[in-house]
Amino acid sequence: MADYSALTKKLVANAIIRQIPGLNRKVDFKLFVSKGVYDADTDTRDDIYNVIADVVVVEVKPTMQDVTNYGVSASTKKLLVPGASLPKPPSNEADKVVIGGIVLNISKVIGVPGDSLFTVFVSET
Repeated sequence: MADYSALTKKLVANAIIRQIPGLNRKVDFKLFVSKGVYDADTDTRDDIYNVIADVVVVEVKPTMQDVTNYGVSASTKKLLVPGASLPKPPSNEADKVVIGGIVLNISKVIGVPGDSLFTVFVSET
């Protein structure tokens, strides 16, 4: 029996990576792993992340419907992310996205059945 979920993930990733030239860009996802060790000298704790580098996404502007339905602002970035590019769905609790060296917080993630595509809204803190 065919694995349609895997096939769909592959087709979506192929469309974003190869079929949409000029609209796609590479970003880094920082997927939270655990709280880091506390450093008493600097009074800091560096969280530990699994960095997935050079994920090809499509960056678009949020629509008015996005602002109304999901509570995002007009300055929020909207990323279309192929599900096959990430080992797990991104989380808006602790995961981050790095675009052009700027670390952005994930404010909302919307998936589709089968996790072939994620709509990820990111913004600066």
